Amino acid sequence: MNLARNGLVHCAVVDANLDGSFSTPILDALAARGVPAAVLSGYDHAAMPSAFRKWPFLQKPVDPASLKDLVGTLCTSGNPITTKE
Repeated sequence: MNLARNGLVHCAVVDANLDGSFSTPILDALAARGVPAAVLSGYDHAAMPSAFRKWPFLQKPVDPASLKDLVGTLCTSGNPITTKE
């Protein structure tokens, strides 16, 4: 969480479930700083809590080319991609 709030982060792909807890606080901290972020999960996007639906989403198992494209988009956008509401 400290890294999300204070670290040098250009973009992030965050797993939806970190050690049994949803990662929405981390995603919110990144968004508050304007850091482009996306969600990665083994769960279907439609089954995820609504709080996750505002970020770009990749479902596991992830196609490496899709991940590469997403990270490229996030890290070169210059703007947070956090509004899918």
